[in-house]
Amino acid sequence: MQFRTEISPKQSKNLFNTSSKIVTIGSCFSNVVGDYLIENKIDCLSNPFGTVFNPISIIKLLELVLFEIQIDESLYVERDNHWFHFDFHSLFFSKNKSELKLQLKEQIEKVHDFLKSADFLVITLGTSQAYLLNEETVVSNCHKINAKNFKKITLQFEDIQKKMNQVLIKIKEFNPKINIILTVSPVRHLKETLEINSLSKSTLIITSHSLSNDYIKYFPSYELMIDDLRDYRYYKDDLLHPSEMAEKYIIQKFSEAFFSKELIEMIRDWQKIKLDLNHKVFNPNGQKYQSFLENLKNKLIDFKKFKDVSKEIEEVETKLLMI
Repeated sequence: MQFRTEISPKQSKNLFNTSSKIVTIGSCFSNVVGDYLIENKIDCLSNPFGTVFNPISIIKLLELVLFEIQIDESLYVERDNHWFHFDFHSLFFSKNKSELKLQLKEQIEKVHDFLKSADFLVITLGTSQAYLLNEETVVSNCHKINAKNFKKITLQFEDIQKKMNQVLIKIKEFNPKINIILTVSPVRHLKETLEINSLSKSTLIITSHSLSNDYIKYFPSYELMIDDLRDYRYYKDDLLHPSEMAEKYIIQKFSEAFFSKELIEMIRDWQKIKLDLNHKVFNPNGQKYQSFLENLKNKLIDFKKFKDVSKEIEEVETKLLMI
């Protein structure tokens, strides 16, 4: 007898391998994916613009990266003696406007160069709810500016689909080898009510499926959370964000869909090495621990066939005693 419906996404034809370069962008689940990849020695630029919830703001950032066009001067704002930009997350700020401009320019150039040679782009869509500044411009972040300056709107499927399709075509022209993964964040946006959250997620899911083709694939992060796990025990205390256990489960499903066998084996080996690196010892001068370190060093040397672990080898060598 089955008590839950398990979702098993079909494995993609285009898989991450040990040398793949990946960019993640979008809602906070992009951080979860990106940080997991980085922790496991995979070359990844994890959500380089910080958390971006709505698809129009994601599109605007991708256009800045692709075309290296001028950042909108009218969207710089000063608050509490610090400068911000409405198209960017609050992690980008400065006491000096010109310094912020340089900071944003350098970040765009960094993403531009990385995306040009990337193998995969993972885009996490968070919500179709957005904020208009002065009833004119969709912004990524309100930066705690007075609410009277903003109007909440619901982005429509036709507009999202059209603009997203245009930018994804440009990305493929910019980097012909790239593959794109679209997913909808498993985080619930209940500030707008449960009904609007459902409408929002549905709009993003429909958009993602409408864009799917040979090089654009959809991964069901939201569905795994809502329909597969389907229990409040898999949420954090706020009942909005997936728990660590839920994140691990979704990442496991993601790896089954998009990781090559070689990459899965590499990650498995690295996880074992990480456990050894974090091993706590009571007698660091004992022969038993010295033998443990020698064995760990040999494992790291063998792992060099996959990734650079010179830093970790050096760390182990400093603990080895000269006998």
